[in-house]
Amino acid sequence: MEHYRNLSELIKDKNSYPPSGRVFIQKSKMNDIINAEYWVISSKEALEQDFEEDENGARIPISLAKFDVRRFLDVQIFKDIIDNKIEHNPNLTLEQTSIFAEAINYYLENDDFLD
Repeated sequence: MEHYRNLSELIKDKNSYPPSGRVFIQKSKMNDIINAEYWVISSKEALEQDFEEDENGARIPISLAKFDVRRFLDVQIFKDIIDNKIEHNPNLTLEQTSIFAEAINYYLENDDFLD
């Protein structure tokens, strides 16, 4: 499991993510995804965990429950959002966090990619 202090760190490290897994976000910062903390857990790690349900019925690994997290995105979807944005905007750099935040929010609201 990896911990990231903000969205910028999460984006910059996207190539080191496990091939499958989930990204969890700090619940108290759901409306401020740029400054929220994140945790990435591989599917393999998740299989070795016990889970509890949050107030919405989502399964949260007990090891993450103490951080008051919420399931955010599957690792592959997160990577696809970032890669899609770069593919359509070749001059974009990973440091342009607010542009990626807009693309992530668009995906969360529309279940579609923002070019």
